[in-house]
Amino acid sequence: GQNFYLDSKKVPLSKEDYTTAFSVKNEHKDVHICLELAKQCGVKMPGEENAARVYDRALEMGIGDEDFCATIKAVRGE
Repeated sequence: GQNFYLDSKKVPLSKEDYTTAFSVKNEHKDVHICLELAKQCGVKMPGEENAARVYDRALEMGIGDEDFCATIKAVRGE
């Protein structure tokens, strides 16, 4: 337990319960804002670029209204 919120997602993830606390759409927006700011500052953020690809894929899959943890589906290719 290093992060209360992430620790609290362990059981819902194991049950594939993606009840929304913070949606994929909202996180997608935030990730892309971060990347735009980084670009403006001339900062490379390869980890954030990878995250953006996952969130882009999740939206393509139609799971934008699910909790951000549902991005596991995009990572798994479900």
